[in-house]
Amino acid sequence: MQHQFLLDANIPLAAPITPEALPPVVQTQLSDPANGILFSTTCIREIAIKRSLDREDFNFRPEDNQQLALATGFTELPILSNHCHQISDLPWHHRDPFDRLLVSQAQAIPAYLLTTDELLGKYSDLVRVVVLKLETQWRKARGRVPPGAKAVQIPPGGAQQGLNTDLRL
Repeated sequence: MQHQFLLDANIPLAAPITPEALPPVVQTQLSDPANGILFSTTCIREIAIKRSLDREDFNFRPEDNQQLALATGFTELPILSNHCHQISDLPWHHRDPFDRLLVSQAQAIPAYLLTTDELLGKYSDLVRVVVLKLETQWRKARGRVPPGAKAVQIPPGGAQQGLNTDLRL
Protein backbone atom coordinates (compact mmCIF):
# COMPACT_ATOMS: atom_id res chain seq x y z
CA MET A 1 0.00 0.00 0.00
CA GLN A 2 1.39 3.36 -1.02
CA HIS A 3 -0.53 5.74 1.32
CA GLN A 4 -3.50 5.64 3.65
CA PHE A 5 -6.10 8.41 3.58
CA LEU A 6 -8.78 8.90 6.22
CA LEU A 7 -11.75 10.93 5.01
CA ASP A 8 -13.74 13.47 7.00
CA ALA A 9 -17.54 13.22 6.63
CA ASN A 10 -18.07 15.35 3.52
CA ILE A 11 -15.23 13.92 1.40
CA PRO A 12 -16.92 10.49 0.94
CA LEU A 13 -19.98 12.39 -0.31
CA ALA A 14 -18.08 14.64 -2.70
CA ALA A 15 -15.91 11.87 -4.18
CA PRO A 16 -18.66 9.79 -5.84
CA ILE A 17 -21.39 12.44 -6.26
CA THR A 18 -19.40 15.50 -7.39
CA PRO A 19 -15.82 14.33 -7.97
CA GLU A 20 -15.18 17.49 -10.00
CA ALA A 21 -15.45 19.44 -6.72
CA LEU A 22 -12.26 17.78 -5.50
CA PRO A 23 -8.85 18.94 -6.69
CA PRO A 24 -7.77 16.72 -9.61
CA VAL A 25 -4.77 15.32 -7.77
CA VAL A 26 -6.96 14.37 -4.80
CA GLN A 27 -9.29 12.60 -7.24
CA THR A 28 -6.30 10.70 -8.56
CA GLN A 29 -5.10 9.73 -5.10
CA LEU A 30 -8.57 8.54 -4.06
CA SER A 31 -8.92 6.43 -7.20
CA ASP A 32 -5.41 4.93 -7.02
CA PRO A 33 -5.83 1.24 -6.06
CA ALA A 34 -2.41 1.33 -4.37
CA ASN A 35 -3.78 3.72 -1.71
CA GLY A 36 -5.95 2.74 1.23
CA ILE A 37 -9.03 4.97 1.47
CA LEU A 38 -10.75 4.87 4.86
CA PHE A 39 -13.96 6.38 6.18
CA SER A 40 -14.47 6.30 9.90
CA THR A 41 -17.51 5.13 11.81
CA THR A 42 -16.90 8.41 13.66
CA CYS A 43 -18.34 10.21 10.61
CA ILE A 44 -21.38 7.93 10.48
CA ARG A 45 -22.06 8.69 14.16
CA GLU A 46 -21.62 12.41 13.54
CA ILE A 47 -24.08 12.36 10.66
CA ALA A 48 -26.62 10.33 12.66
CA ILE A 49 -26.45 12.63 15.69
CA LYS A 50 -26.54 15.87 13.71
CA ARG A 51 -29.37 14.57 11.52
CA SER A 52 -31.35 13.71 14.66
CA LEU A 53 -30.97 17.37 15.66
CA ASP A 54 -32.67 18.34 12.35
CA ARG A 55 -29.67 20.29 11.14
CA GLU A 56 -30.22 21.53 7.60
CA ASP A 57 -26.64 20.71 6.58
CA PHE A 58 -27.16 17.02 7.51
CA ASN A 59 -30.20 16.18 5.40
CA PHE A 60 -28.99 12.74 4.32
CA ARG A 61 -29.28 9.47 6.18
CA PRO A 62 -26.19 7.94 7.82
CA GLU A 63 -26.90 4.55 6.26
CA ASP A 64 -26.93 6.16 2.81
CA ASN A 65 -23.57 7.78 3.50
CA GLN A 66 -22.14 4.43 4.64
CA GLN A 67 -23.49 2.56 1.61
CA LEU A 68 -22.24 5.23 -0.78
CA ALA A 69 -18.74 5.07 0.74
CA LEU A 70 -18.69 1.26 0.58
CA ALA A 71 -20.01 1.24 -3.01
CA THR A 72 -17.24 3.67 -3.95
CA GLY A 73 -14.69 1.15 -2.67
CA PHE A 74 -13.72 2.94 0.54
CA THR A 75 -12.96 0.86 3.62
CA GLU A 76 -14.93 1.35 6.81
CA LEU A 77 -12.71 2.05 9.81
CA PRO A 78 -14.13 1.14 13.23
CA ILE A 79 -13.15 3.08 16.32
CA LEU A 80 -10.57 1.08 18.24
CA SER A 81 -9.38 1.84 21.76
CA ASN A 82 -5.90 2.84 20.59
CA HIS A 83 -7.51 5.36 18.21
CA CYS A 84 -8.75 7.25 21.27
CA HIS A 85 -5.52 7.47 23.26
CA GLN A 86 -4.28 10.69 21.63
CA ILE A 87 -7.49 12.65 22.24
CA SER A 88 -6.58 13.63 25.80
CA ASP A 89 -3.27 15.08 24.60
CA LEU A 90 -4.67 17.13 21.72
CA PRO A 91 -4.73 20.91 22.19
CA TRP A 92 -8.16 22.53 22.02
CA HIS A 93 -7.89 24.05 18.53
CA HIS A 94 -11.28 22.53 17.78
CA ARG A 95 -14.19 21.65 20.09
CA ASP A 96 -15.98 19.14 17.87
CA PRO A 97 -15.48 15.70 19.50
CA PHE A 98 -15.97 13.91 16.17
CA ASP A 99 -13.21 15.89 14.47
CA ARG A 100 -10.89 15.43 17.45
CA LEU A 101 -11.42 11.66 17.22
CA LEU A 102 -10.65 11.72 13.48
CA VAL A 103 -7.34 13.50 14.18
CA SER A 104 -6.52 10.92 16.83
CA GLN A 105 -7.40 8.06 14.47
CA ALA A 106 -5.20 9.53 11.73
CA GLN A 107 -2.28 9.74 14.15
CA ALA A 108 -2.81 6.19 15.45
CA ILE A 109 -2.98 4.53 12.02
CA PRO A 110 -1.07 6.70 10.63
CA ALA A 111 -3.04 8.11 7.70
CA TYR A 112 -3.46 11.47 6.00
CA LEU A 113 -6.74 12.99 7.17
CA LEU A 114 -8.50 14.74 4.28
CA THR A 115 -10.93 17.38 5.52
CA THR A 116 -12.49 20.67 4.49
CA ASP A 117 -12.22 22.01 8.05
CA GLU A 118 -9.25 24.41 8.11
CA LEU A 119 -9.12 24.37 11.94
CA LEU A 120 -8.02 20.74 11.89
CA GLY A 121 -4.88 21.69 9.97
CA LYS A 122 -3.41 23.04 13.21
CA TYR A 123 -3.19 19.56 14.75
CA SER A 124 -0.77 17.60 12.64
CA ASP A 125 1.14 17.39 9.38
CA LEU A 126 -1.07 14.38 8.68
CA VAL A 127 -4.09 16.68 8.32
CA ARG A 128 -4.70 17.93 4.79
CA VAL A 129 -7.29 20.65 4.25
CA VAL A 130 -8.96 20.22 0.87
CA VAL A 131 -10.81 23.22 -0.52
CA LEU A 132 -13.68 21.95 -2.62
CA LYS A 133 -13.98 23.85 -5.90
CA LEU A 134 -17.64 24.54 -5.26
CA GLU A 135 -16.73 26.28 -1.99
CA THR A 136 -13.71 28.24 -3.22
CA GLN A 137 -15.55 31.39 -4.32
CA TRP A 138 -17.72 31.40 -1.20
CA ARG A 139 -14.71 30.98 1.11
CA LYS A 140 -12.68 33.65 -0.67
CA ALA A 141 -15.58 36.09 -0.58
CA ARG A 142 -15.86 35.63 3.18
CA GLY A 143 -12.15 35.44 3.94
CA ARG A 144 -12.43 31.82 5.11
CA VAL A 145 -9.27 30.61 3.39
CA PRO A 146 -6.77 31.84 5.96
CA PRO A 147 -3.17 32.68 5.08
CA GLY A 148 -0.95 29.64 5.50
CA ALA A 149 -3.84 27.14 5.45
CA LYS A 150 -2.91 23.78 4.02
CA ALA A 151 -5.37 23.81 1.13
CA VAL A 152 -3.75 20.94 -0.67
CA GLN A 153 -3.59 19.14 -3.93
CA ILE A 154 -1.78 15.91 -3.18
CA PRO A 155 0.89 15.29 -5.82
CA PRO A 156 1.49 11.85 -7.27
CA GLY A 157 3.94 10.08 -4.97
CA GLY A 158 2.62 11.84 -1.85
CA ALA A 159 5.06 13.03 0.80
CA GLN A 160 8.12 12.01 -1.17
CA GLN A 161 7.04 14.42 -3.90
CA GLY A 162 6.24 17.39 -1.67
CA LEU A 163 2.96 16.61 0.10
CA ASN A 164 3.49 19.57 2.42
CA THR A 165 3.15 22.16 -0.35
CA ASP A 166 0.72 25.00 0.23
CA LEU A 167 -1.43 25.20 -2.90
CA ARG A 168 -4.57 27.23 -3.47
CA LEU A 169 -7.32 26.14 -5.82
